[in-house]
Amino acid sequence: MEKGGQIKDFHIVAIFPDTSDVVKRTLQSEGLSFDAIPSVALSAFKVEGTPTAILVDQNGRVIKAWVGELSAAQQEVVLDTLQPSSRM
Repeated sequence: MEKGGQIKDFHIVAIFPDTSDVVKRTLQSEGLSFDAIPSVALSAFKVEGTPTAILVDQNGRVIKAWVGELSAAQQEVVLDTLQPSSRM
C-alpha cells in the first residue's frame, strides 16, 4: 500500500498521545513505516477517540475523516478517496 509514508501523491503522518518509545514499538510491531509524531494532545485536533484518520488538503483544510477501526470495506473507501479523480 505505502512505502515510507507515501501513497501516490499523499504523505502519511501519524500523531500519537504516547511517548516516542511507545510509538516506535507500536510502529515496529505493526510493520508500519510512516512518519509519526509522539506526545500530541489529540484534543488539539478535536480527536476524541482512536484510531481516527483525517484527510487534509495542502492548505490544512479537512476533506474527510474516519473514526474507529476500519473494516476492509471502509479501508477501500479511504483508498478510493485518495484516487486522483476524487481529489478536490
